[in-house]
Amino acid sequence: MYECLQAGRIIEFPEEPTLSESTAGGVEPGSITFQLCQRVIDRRIVVSEEEILQAMRWARQLGWHLEGAAGVALAAAIRDAERITATAVIACGANTSPEVEKRLR
Repeated sequence: MYECLQAGRIIEFPEEPTLSESTAGGVEPGSITFQLCQRVIDRRIVVSEEEILQAMRWARQLGWHLEGAAGVALAAAIRDAERITATAVIACGANTSPEVEKRLR
């Protein structure tokens, strides 16, 4: 989605392995998601796999079980914490594959 938003249109972009399994893959042509994101997103933050992992581990210490997509949102908020005065992170979803679970340990 990030690359599509940067390009201003839906484009093909190579998929890479990620802890954020539910956000992997391209944006389908004709998807309403792209136009919605264009309207409501005013700033974009790209986080690393390590930042996602650390956010997920931090959440686990608090007793939360997050999947990678929620880890992305939390990692972005953590990175940008000094810039923002108030925020809400919607951290829903606890579906992690066995491979991701191993990395969380």
